Amino acid sequence: MDLGLDLCLRFGGVREIETKGQTLRSLLAAIEALWGPDVRRRTIEACPSEVRVGLTDGRMVPGGWYPVGWYREVHAALRVVLPNEPNISAKLGRKTTELDLEGPLRWCLQLAGPDLLARFAHKIHGSYFRGGKITAMRAKGELTLCMSEMHGMNKYMWDDLVAGSTVLFAAAAGRLVRHRVHGGTGESIEFTLVWDEAKMTGM
Repeated sequence: MDLGLDLCLRFGGVREIETKGQTLRSLLAAIEALWGPDVRRRTIEACPSEVRVGLTDGRMVPGGWYPVGWYREVHAALRVVLPNEPNISAKLGRKTTELDLEGPLRWCLQLAGPDLLARFAHKIHGSYFRGGKITAMRAKGELTLCMSEMHGMNKYMWDDLVAGSTVLFAAAAGRLVRHRVHGGTGESIEFTLVWDEAKMTGM
């Protein structure tokens, strides 16, 4: 059975969202950076056969779109490989974003600042996911993000996404950013990123 159709059937006939190949590559790179190449290899081996083949047969390209279930299955496999690792999904979210920020992206975010990021939240969302909806509500020193219709997400993936978003906006604000999660079950979430706006870089 086609993996996309299989995942669609698992989620009540609703086809789940998709994610970029680069996002999946960053996930595997983060696993290796945090726990080493052996854990990366064992994690891939612990994935369902369709996902394992998709990640290793060389056809996955950075700009291609793939079922977000692949990302979910890698998370699940890693928890099998490292059953006693605390906060494993949040660690992955932080590390994947930190790796992405090692290039010129960090400098671009600092130039843009949180206001521009809030204004183009839907564009940022679209660079990681195909499907789902996002709205951003900006206030002084905080930004609330509401995401919905994100079919295929689960708690562990939300933990990853919130942690990564916190690192991303910290780079834009130039300050420590904290988060408050108001809800994050199933296909939707609402969370607020908070920072000291008076002490932002350049202010």
